[in-house]
Amino acid sequence: MVHNHIEGSYNWFLVCLSFIIALFASYTALNIARRVLMSEGWKKRGWLLGGAVVMGVGIWSMHFIAMLAFHLPSGVTYNFVTVLVSIGVSIVGAFIGFGIASHSGRGTPRLIVGGTIMGLAITGMHYIGMYALTGITITYSPSIFTLSILIAVLASIVALLFSFRRNNHYWLSGFIMGIAVTGMHYTGMSAAHMSMPVNMLSRTADAQAMDFIEMAIYVAFGTIVIMAVSLISSMNVDKKLSEQLSLKGSILESAIDCLIMFDHKGAIFEFNPAAENLFGYSRSEVIGKSIEDVLMPGLPRDRTTMNGMLCSGDTTLLGKRVETMLPRGYGGEFPAEIIVTRIRREKFPVFTMYLRDLTERRLVEEALRESEERYRKLIDFSPEPILVHYHGVISFVNEAALRIFGAEQDGLIGRGFLELVHPECLASAAQWLERVGNGSANGDPIELKMHKLNGTMIDIEAKSILVHFAGQALIQTIAWDITDKKSYENTIRQLAYYDMLTGLPNRNWFNLSYPELLLSVSARGQQAALMFLDLDRFKLINDTMGHLMGDRLLQHFAAVLSETIGDNRKVARLSGDEFVAIIQDCNRSELELMAETLIRRVAEPIQVEGQDIFITSSIGIAIYPEDGETLEMLLQNADTAMYAAKEKGKNQFQFFEWSMNHCQARRMNIEKALPAAIEEQAFHLVYQPMVNAQQGHLIGVETLARWEHPELGTVSPCEFIPVAESTGHIIGLGEWILLMACKQMKDWHDAGLPRIPVAVNFSVIQFNQDQVVDMIVRVLEQTGLDASYLVVEITESMAMQHNATIVSKLHALKQLGVSISIDDFGTGYSSLCYLRRFPIDTLKIDKSFVQDISGAGEDTAIVEAIIAMARSLKLQVLAEGVETEQQSKRLCELGCTDMQGYWHSRPLSIQQFEQTYMSAVYLARAEAAAAR
Repeated sequence: MVHNHIEGSYNWFLVCLSFIIALFASYTALNIARRVLMSEGWKKRGWLLGGAVVMGVGIWSMHFIAMLAFHLPSGVTYNFVTVLVSIGVSIVGAFIGFGIASHSGRGTPRLIVGGTIMGLAITGMHYIGMYALTGITITYSPSIFTLSILIAVLASIVALLFSFRRNNHYWLSGFIMGIAVTGMHYTGMSAAHMSMPVNMLSRTADAQAMDFIEMAIYVAFGTIVIMAVSLISSMNVDKKLSEQLSLKGSILESAIDCLIMFDHKGAIFEFNPAAENLFGYSRSEVIGKSIEDVLMPGLPRDRTTMNGMLCSGDTTLLGKRVETMLPRGYGGEFPAEIIVTRIRREKFPVFTMYLRDLTERRLVEEALRESEERYRKLIDFSPEPILVHYHGVISFVNEAALRIFGAEQDGLIGRGFLELVHPECLASAAQWLERVGNGSANGDPIELKMHKLNGTMIDIEAKSILVHFAGQALIQTIAWDITDKKSYENTIRQLAYYDMLTGLPNRNWFNLSYPELLLSVSARGQQAALMFLDLDRFKLINDTMGHLMGDRLLQHFAAVLSETIGDNRKVARLSGDEFVAIIQDCNRSELELMAETLIRRVAEPIQVEGQDIFITSSIGIAIYPEDGETLEMLLQNADTAMYAAKEKGKNQFQFFEWSMNHCQARRMNIEKALPAAIEEQAFHLVYQPMVNAQQGHLIGVETLARWEHPELGTVSPCEFIPVAESTGHIIGLGEWILLMACKQMKDWHDAGLPRIPVAVNFSVIQFNQDQVVDMIVRVLEQTGLDASYLVVEITESMAMQHNATIVSKLHALKQLGVSISIDDFGTGYSSLCYLRRFPIDTLKIDKSFVQDISGAGEDTAIVEAIIAMARSLKLQVLAEGVETEQQSKRLCELGCTDMQGYWHSRPLSIQQFEQTYMSAVYLARAEAAAAR
């Protein structure tokens, strides 16, 4: 049969349409196929099949439209079965190619194989589709035929490389694949030589061409709709996936802990920013690498791999907190805590590793350990005895505390702190520790009686603080053994409060205890009587028969007095032959009987060394409260009654009557005259020198106020000072005295007097004023006197009050440079532990102890004790009332060289002082002494 060669032409509209279809189909198929990388199981297979179908249908649609674009003779038709085969080939080829390319561990060889299969599928579909044409004969040019296959294969490989290796280049891979399909088709068409029998060849009609265009448009529209639906579905999935990835990325990026995800083979596929910072690797450096090689290079390879253990569900690793050392990317190791969890499992498990850097925690733990070690060493080597207890149980003691309690280390650890406290102190100790534990303690020390492990009682002064250590609230107690100090204090107390000769309480004890006794009597609504007793002619006996005889006589009288008064009454020896007794809850007749008994018994002869001694006693009685409501008034009125008894002939008793005493009237007159005297400055000051007896030079002066009244005459400070205190006038008077004293001392300094301080006495009334410190500062500024040349003298009774406000004011003055001195020391009992709280510079020994210091009696012992105490507290000591050379020498022997009194100088007026101490002779001698 004769065939004629077919020379066809192309409809360029359909050619362009076929190219567009190829591009759209390629992009859509590759876009869908990339879901395979993000899916597992049936989802992965679904996306793989969908991409293959879209690719196969798209390629076939392009091929069909491209065939319609070629003007074939009338009568050419398609074999439907063959067309279906060609479509199946393209779909299967795309499925296999995508599947190989998207397989885990995607490498270039897999992409080449997948691209080759897809290229062969494209060419296979084309040439099978060409074979579906009926009515024509087709032969191919071998070279062009081969070229078409190479174009399809190479373009498919390149498209897959861009698609699966460069995730952001799907549009480029779609464009390349579209070119591959169209290029292969038209290259294949160029390779084809088509011919038909002569009898079938006819001219192509315009109507037939129009039918082909309509058919191509329908096919293209259908194909585009299918691909659009697929692409929209893919984009919706992309949107959800993007949201999930964004959420996942946000969680991973914001996570404080390191998070690493890896598959069952150990390949890392997630590495958050915290992990990058910790290990020193970037995410791109570790993705796809083995977790064992990157993070655990030292793991032995001859054992089961970590991934194998995890995949098998080994509970020794899975879900457990493991602390280990891990390497950093830039070298070195760090401690880490690891938890590995299995987050999902379909075909193969995926694991998440949470890591936390323990470097800071280890540093904190090491710092805590070092801190504890330092704390223990500080306590261990502290000379202070320290006990640390937690919830009342001793947990640590140092060597000093062990020595105090006579224990080994194990002897105190684990014991209750209160077990060591004496029962009589148990309640106060428990309350004290409770206040320390809740932080309400004021920090003051407490004195306790405690016992050693051998049962020996000791006195302890303890101070505790609440400390926080290693998250626990502990109580640290410093316990000083003050047994010797208490014994020393008791000795001083005995010396200061009891008469060494008779064993009776002395004046100090009387002044301290009797006010409390009167308060208790008043609270019960009872009466009390104060007896003032004096031995008649005692001075004569003492002078003529000697002090030994006098001492025995006093001892006998004290015994008779104690027996007659009874144990439930208080008896004291004030001084010399003066005794007092207070009798509670008694009436006048009982007092008369008691007084008569005393007078009778005292009058009985006393045998001393074979001699009969006769002595009598005069007694004055004042009744509380009718004869006085204060101890001072009762004592004064009883003394007045005693002198009234002496005036009546001695050896009798006398009840107080107000007519006996004009003191009350005088006191009222003083009270009336005092305000005007202060306003008119009717007082004048005298200055009593303080000297160093060994060196003979001036060390200071004490300011004393004097008052000469035109009607009352000389009014002693003992009279007007108590009145000023009780009326409140002491405030104004005290400020005037301070002003005049500071001004005078400044003038003397400017005139060339050696720079010595001036001492000014202050009343407790003054120190109870809030502005007393400001007043002193104002006076110093006004006079120009340096604060270091002012000495504020307070009484021991003021110090005994332990008033926190007064203590704070004294500290404020001390910070200004003002010196603090305690006047009349020894007349009141001051505990050493409280005395230390005061910023004291000088103790002034009361003159009552200096009077009899020449012998070896109790006054000498008291002075020695005071001097020793002052030295232990590093204080200066000065003796008052030195009136004889013998007293001065004896004080120097005892170590007290600073003193004042009539022996060295009486109080001097300004003119007398200047004549004595501002003379050229004295100043020259003072300069020479200073030069030595």
